[in-house]
Amino acid sequence: MLAIALAVEALLLLGGCNTTDPRQGGFFGGVGGIASGEYDRRIAERQDRLARMKQINCQLEKRCPPE
Repeated sequence: MLAIALAVEALLLLGGCNTTDPRQGGFFGGVGGIASGEYDRRIAERQDRLARMKQINCQLEKRCPPE
């Protein structure tokens, strides 16, 4: 019975630490980010943004006169 009460209390306390930003929340936020796939989503988002920026940069360099 005591174990169940402690588990419920822990869940209630950790419930307030819920965030979608894996940089926040310390250890439990990191574990949550890994478990929920939030880290992978952020990596994919940043890789897509980098690819778009590289494409734009390439297009701009082609329009610029050579130095």
